[in-house]
Amino acid sequence: MSTRSFGVRIRPAVPEDAEEIERIRIAGWRTAYRGILPDAVLDSLVPRAARHAERIRDPRGTGDAVALLDGRPAGWIAYGPARDDDVPTGTAEIYGCYVDPAAQRLGVGRLLMAEALGVLGDRAPVVLWVLRENTPARRFYRRVGFAPDGRECRLETDLLPADAEVFEVRYRRGAGPA
Repeated sequence: MSTRSFGVRIRPAVPEDAEEIERIRIAGWRTAYRGILPDAVLDSLVPRAARHAERIRDPRGTGDAVALLDGRPAGWIAYGPARDDDVPTGTAEIYGCYVDPAAQRLGVGRLLMAEALGVLGDRAPVVLWVLRENTPARRFYRRVGFAPDGRECRLETDLLPADAEVFEVRYRRGAGPA
């Protein structure tokens, strides 16, 4: 599936996109999570392009798409089977959706989400996790049909100090009990 609008073209990611995807992911983290995560964590992020390229090559049901703006990657979304064991069988998950800060507010995120939801099935249940304090992202997810489903947990990552109190909220869209 390929979506085109406002000079933005969405296409499946290929391993050669990994460096640009990592640039977008890190820029997105540094913009969206400043003031939520410690500055030292954000400033120390390093690209993991090789790992990302391997994930794109893996045929086990995950998907990645990139948004091209004037021919250059400006956004990325990853999706596949839900990882949570408390959701109905067949539930999908948006693993990440990031837009280059220079391309935000141009509809890139909306187009990426439409692409992923189209591939996953517009009516299928889909979940995603978002940082509780990331108000702009939470607004965006509500605009594209997601709502909190009541599940919240502490962010577990080796990037944060052990005593960090950062929480994620799960959002859901589509069929299935909330």
